[in-house]
Amino acid sequence: MSMRTGRRRPSGSRRPGGGSRAEKLAEHLKRGAAIYATIKDPHLAEFKDRDGNPRQALTGRILDLEFAGGRPAPAPAEKAEA
Repeated sequence: MSMRTGRRRPSGSRRPGGGSRAEKLAEHLKRGAAIYATIKDPHLAEFKDRDGNPRQALTGRILDLEFAGGRPAPAPAEKAEA
């Protein structure tokens, strides 16, 4: 799942730094993290990538978001050799 912050300009591009709530949430979302999301108005948005290839992205408004499972375990500290 990807997440973008900001609001769309009339040209269709997004301006950076739009929503402080989304920016704060982005700090806690990590790639591969399991979440449960309730999405309003899910639909496919069609666009072209940098190479001009047609692509699709699932978009919608997130109404509710829950983290599945607990916090990830911290990385084990390296043991100092004596």
